[in-house]
Amino acid sequence: MVIDFNDRNDLDFLRDIQDVFHTFGREVLFVELETDVEERLRRNRTEHRMNCKPIKRNVDWSENDILSTMATAQFNLEQAPDFLKRYYQLNNTTLSAQEAPQLILQKVEELEVE
Repeated sequence: MVIDFNDRNDLDFLRDIQDVFHTFGREVLFVELETDVEERLRRNRTEHRMNCKPIKRNVDWSENDILSTMATAQFNLEQAPDFLKRYYQLNNTTLSAQEAPQLILQKVEELEVE
């Protein structure tokens, strides 16, 4: 899912998700995956992506969507919004599809110890 940190509705959505977990006495970790634009465009054309996400098969539309969204939305914050209790930003530009989730699991395990 794409979150625009300048969009009040997107921020309210994150707050609502967190509130649901907190209502049940649970925590939630919000993970923001960051990838540079060149890598996003490269990944967008892979066979795996085309097979898993049919909308991506229209490459011109898909690439325009990536670029226009990046031009108008606020991603990749230097600091998480104050209300998010647990937030983890991961630059996965050079990570494999196996490495990124391993780092996320490692972060979850670190937080469980706290």
